[in-house]
Amino acid sequence: MSKLQAQIKARNLMTDLLYEQEGKFVGVTFETRSGRIRELNGRLGVHRYLTKGLDPQAADTLELVTIWDRNAGGYRRFSVDRLRGLRAGGMSLRLN
Repeated sequence: MSKLQAQIKARNLMTDLLYEQEGKFVGVTFETRSGRIRELNGRLGVHRYLTKGLDPQAADTLELVTIWDRNAGGYRRFSVDRLRGLRAGGMSLRLN
C-alpha cells in the first residue's frame, strides 16, 4: 500500500468516526484555507444557538462539516479533505 493510499484510508476512517459522534464532544485538527493548522473542540449536531430558523448545517455535504466550537461559542465549518487529526470516542487519530 502506498503512502497516498494509506492517507486516504486513514482520512476515510477519521471521517466515519467523526460522523458517528453526533451530539458528543470531539477534538479536530484541520488546515484552514490560508494554510494555518487549527485545533477545535466542539460538538456536532448543536441546534441551541440557531437564530431565526437559520440552520448552519443545512449546507453540509459529505465534504463539509459544521461543528459548534465550544471555546469560540459559535459554529465553524471545515472540509474533511483538510482534516489532520481527530480525538473522539476514546481514540486519537492523526495524519502526518
